Amino acid sequence: EGIGYWVAQPYVGVSRADAERLAIATGDTLRLTSAVGAIELMAKVDVTVEPGTLLVPDLEAIPLGQVQTGVLTPVRVEKVEG
Repeated sequence: EGIGYWVAQPYVGVSRADAERLAIATGDTLRLTSAVGAIELMAKVDVTVEPGTLLVPDLEAIPLGQVQTGVLTPVRVEKVEG
């Protein structure tokens, strides 16, 4: 049970500037859509992410193959209203 604390949860890192511009807060669900598909991930506002970029960690739980077209993949970002 306690090991879950140490296992990273799937998320997409968003810069503070982009989060403010798009009215995104940590915990919101975002849909990332590329030319080949879409995935939904929890947002995490992250001061280490540069504006205009997103950071998606390469975790087994994230189906990056559904959207990834290369190392850098252009995506459309939408906040999923719950």
